[in-house]
Amino acid sequence: MLEPEIVYLKPLQVYYQSVKTYYNNEEIEVLWGKFMENEFPHSGIEYFGVIADEPLIKTEINCRYDACASVQSASKILPSKTIFGGKYARFTHKGSYETIDDTYTKIYSRWIFNSGLEFSHTPIIEKYERHAEHEDDQEEQLTYILLPLK
Repeated sequence: MLEPEIVYLKPLQVYYQSVKTYYNNEEIEVLWGKFMENEFPHSGIEYFGVIADEPLIKTEINCRYDACASVQSASKILPSKTIFGGKYARFTHKGSYETIDDTYTKIYSRWIFNSGLEFSHTPIIEKYERHAEHEDDQEEQLTYILLPLK
């Protein structure tokens, strides 16, 4: 059974590139590949995915997905926006992004209906706490899935 941690985030300005997708992992990986061609510092940076439309609810509609960094690129001026602060239910996904849909399914098929919490209309945030530089490191990845709460 998944149990989230309730956390509070401060608003954060991020720099981003977007794609419209059916929350297709391959399309998102292509976006991240292009995004990471920008020159970012090797330390002191955080990476986020912002999902504007819920992928499991809007299966027939393209969801807007933003690849975000907390620091501006040195090689290209990226547009900026603010990730809203507030209260979030934070779930932990360990391992490859290939299985992140399974984590979302567990959240939406089990936990969400019994939580008793009220959800906000703001975007879902994925915080890539530990990401893999190489294919063989994917099981070491750590992603936080942040569901906005009222």
